Amino acid sequence: MKAYSNIILIEDYNLAISCRNGYYAHTVTKSLDKILDLRKEYEIQKSYAKSLTHILEANKFLNNEWYLYAYDSNNDLLFAIINIDGKEVSIVLKSHNNREYKGTVYKVYRDILLCTELGILKFKESEKKKIIKIISILSDQDNSSEQPIILFAILSKVLLEENDADMILSSLVISEDNPSEKASFKLSLRIDEILKPFLLRYEKREREKNYKFP
Repeated sequence: MKAYSNIILIEDYNLAISCRNGYYAHTVTKSLDKILDLRKEYEIQKSYAKSLTHILEANKFLNNEWYLYAYDSNNDLLFAIINIDGKEVSIVLKSHNNREYKGTVYKVYRDILLCTELGILKFKESEKKKIIKIISILSDQDNSSEQPIILFAILSKVLLEENDADMILSSLVISEDNPSEKASFKLSLRIDEILKPFLLRYEKREREKNYKFP
């Protein structure tokens, strides 16, 4: 709820120029009290400001080729290649004859959503820099029931070995035989512990692959 659209402080001349939000006219003042008030407002706004570089870089962490692994409603392993460029998403579902789906990237609260023709892929923004992420998928495509299904899946920046993908996927869901758990699937509380050795191994591979001799 900023009060000013422009604030210019010219210290050498003890001068300030300001424009109230929603107005075109600018006010010039040499009043010390007014200048101090404008400086306070300026410092508040500056603390929230983001550089143009920061804004342009904000979504670059996703710009890449990603690999998707999930089991569908028939317990068949799905494998897809996802290309993200800015807000544009292209998903090529390799396990379904290279069928392609288009989509768009959105940031909603603290989540990243890939809203595509295949369905909605979601993961936490806090995990955006992880090379292997656990995501959820809501989709009604390419399953025998043709009804909406919710899946846990892996989104990886590196190509996983099939055994590794299978081991991670089989560890995702809490499987306690508890009546209170029957109505929902919950992500295993041990998932960070399960992922840690895989992250270390694949991150090491990436570092070695990108290493350049001096």
